Amino acid sequence: NPRFAAIAGRTKEEMTTIDWMSITHPDDVQEDLDNMALLNAGEIPGFNMEKRYRRPDGSYVWINLTVAPMTVEDKSHPRHLAMIEDITHRKQTEEDLQKSKWELQQYAVALESSNQALEESSRVAQSATRAKSEFLANMSHEIRTPMTAILGYTDLLLTEEGIEKAPPH
Repeated sequence: NPRFAAIAGRTKEEMTTIDWMSITHPDDVQEDLDNMALLNAGEIPGFNMEKRYRRPDGSYVWINLTVAPMTVEDKSHPRHLAMIEDITHRKQTEEDLQKSKWELQQYAVALESSNQALEESSRVAQSATRAKSEFLANMSHEIRTPMTAILGYTDLLLTEEGIEKAPPH
């Protein structure tokens, strides 16, 4: 099949000599073998799976594989109809989406942490403002009390000495 050969990155001639399991990604081999065993035993009517084929350049192509049995006279040599669709672009898009989702989650965690830090900074600033206000109120009181006494004594001294006070401004 020219299209399958193109998906696998090989020529039609190469495809006639290649065992499909030899180009299947190692992580996908067992599931593929299990599905074929169930299919050949008549336990399932067919199967569909996503798997990877290794190309000659070492890259992998994702495919969607659908396999169904074919009726043949010689039951000792079962035949299958396989439909293969290149889904590499879709898988890459899914991977990019997952990566973006993870990055957004990390951003949300960082944003939450920043918000907590800002809230804590705001609480500290408000506490410092209250402390400053209390300090100024106390200092104002502490300064006014002696100043009132000094002014009072000055007024008393000036009155006793007979010095006329200057009119208040």
